[in-house]
Amino acid sequence: MEGRSVLADAVIGPHSVLTGWVFDVIERLSNVAKQRPIIRIDRFDAVEFFADPCPVYLTNYPGNRLIQAIAAGDVRSTVILEDPLDVGDYLSRALGIDPLETIRSQTASAVANLEIGRSEQVYFVDRMTEKPAGRIVIELDRHLDFKTPPAKLADVIGMVTFGLGPEAILEDVLVNNDAHYAPSLRRHGKAKVSELQLASLQVIEPLLAMARGDTFRPVVWPNIVFKFADDPDNAPPQEAEIGGPSRVLFYGPYLYLPPARYRAESVLYFSEEITDVPFIVEFHCGTLLARARIEKQRAGAYRGYCLIDHRDATSTVEVRIRNEQGVEHGRLSLIELLFFVEPDVETGRERG
Repeated sequence: MEGRSVLADAVIGPHSVLTGWVFDVIERLSNVAKQRPIIRIDRFDAVEFFADPCPVYLTNYPGNRLIQAIAAGDVRSTVILEDPLDVGDYLSRALGIDPLETIRSQTASAVANLEIGRSEQVYFVDRMTEKPAGRIVIELDRHLDFKTPPAKLADVIGMVTFGLGPEAILEDVLVNNDAHYAPSLRRHGKAKVSELQLASLQVIEPLLAMARGDTFRPVVWPNIVFKFADDPDNAPPQEAEIGGPSRVLFYGPYLYLPPARYRAESVLYFSEEITDVPFIVEFHCGTLLARARIEKQRAGAYRGYCLIDHRDATSTVEVRIRNEQGVEHGRLSLIELLFFVEPDVETGRERG
């Protein structure tokens, strides 16, 4: 905003070993510099971006108001990035949540990424960085305008590196910062991961790419993140027998998406017996976003799309696939759904 030398800041990251350390660094810098208040917020908390002095908000889950402020240029962003496999592993061990819930949590942390990717005022803290820990502390101090005096800044670096010093390797610092620390799975080549953990990469990596301005990769929701209504307690079959009355066949996965207009593509497979059966694909987010009807399809692979306008970052998106009439027998495969950010027709800019 004009006339303001310091903007409000939002520091956003998932529940993870790196986010915990970064939040601690920022709080220590604030306690020493005494320039700006630190406020931890959740997605539904009230926020004030024009207070004096301007606050620094720390959050794992950004909400609609924060996303709007980022889009308006009223807030600078600091984004904490980690491999989705590592974040999921941390959430499972530290919080005891199941693999699908770890994916859901990470999508909730990434809902501001589309607007962040359009902003010029972003600082990234990436666990894969080669920067020493002390350099990250110095850059955070500069980006957040704490203006910590050099001697006190050196003291903070000593505290947050556990005496290892400014040239300490970030991983060596993280080991000491969190009892639930584990080495990065892919970086150390020791990853033994489940199918659902691998699916997290299809869901989350495109969301992380959005924060760096890459909207070309679709967000992919593969078969395994959905529920098969006839057997919801187990992983959905690759090919489901759907003989029986008309009903919802697949539903879920109740994941979060950044607010935007999307081209939602459904990739399905129909057996010969059900080519004359109409099917409905619905998208819900509190209310019905879109409904697509599939009829007179050919046997084999099918790919169709509809456009959805998704505006509420705090609500999950549910997909329902159902047959409109009963069948004696037949097989249906839900292969995946893909979400492409749809460009604005007039400007060519991805709409948010």
